[in-house]
Amino acid sequence: MVEYKKYPITLIISLFLLNGICFQGAHAQTPVIESHKQGYINWTTLAIIATGTGVPSEKFHGKPIGRKIAEDNALHRSFENLYLTVLHVQINNSVNTVAILKKNKQFQEHIQQMTEAAQVLKKEYLSDGTVEITVQMSLNGGFSQLALPDGIRYIEKIDTILTPNRFSSNQNNEQYKNYSGLIVDARGLQLTPCLAPLVLSENADQVYGPKYISRENAVQSGVCVYMNSMDAAVKHQRIGNSPFIAKGIGVDGTLSTNIVISNTESARFKSSVSHLTALKLCRVIIVIDPDGR
Repeated sequence: MVEYKKYPITLIISLFLLNGICFQGAHAQTPVIESHKQGYINWTTLAIIATGTGVPSEKFHGKPIGRKIAEDNALHRSFENLYLTVLHVQINNSVNTVAILKKNKQFQEHIQQMTEAAQVLKKEYLSDGTVEITVQMSLNGGFSQLALPDGIRYIEKIDTILTPNRFSSNQNNEQYKNYSGLIVDARGLQLTPCLAPLVLSENADQVYGPKYISRENAVQSGVCVYMNSMDAAVKHQRIGNSPFIAKGIGVDGTLSTNIVISNTESARFKSSVSHLTALKLCRVIIVIDPDGR
């Protein structure tokens, strides 16, 4: 299992500031962090963050050129650490970034270019002349465009047609409920976050996956985000005002990236005329335990 760490309050506050985590009303959402030696993956903001350190040589200690050398070294190491952290990103249940690199050398070149163009989040200058630089790369955009499975294709606009009389006479019918998004409660399942998870029914039917996702939306905003607060999830703008909430009852796959929900909840969600639009727009949040367990 991937390691998920609990952090002291000072570091949690820093994560809020660095990654744009905000408060949804009165409910605080701490980020879902997957830690690695060289950096970490933030599965709530869909970003990868790494820090590099540069130490000036004694020859130039205290001189302007010494600081410049330390900055250059810190930036270079932060990019290296970012690249090494990217290699840990799990794409789906069977593919990770390393597997793609082995098959596609151009992918490696693109990843290197993206890491070297990463956003500088913070520079710290220590009293001994050491410089620490923290950089961030988004999992959305270019990375997702290259890494998302080919099965996630561009989907044309979905139009739902309802006659006014029929709608008004069946307001309590499940199919006329306009679900604005999907929240999957996967707490207690020891789920492993990945870029493109599946939500399946007990019969192994796809509730959410490549055949429902628009690649354009997945590239722009991610297939889903992971959170660890149900209170914050239901208030998140990603899933709108009336999300369908499904309880995960199990995981699927050797890496435990896919979630299983009951056949009953699958049928209820799919009976809504609006569920296809919500899925196409990737209005999906997966809630896991705060410590990743």
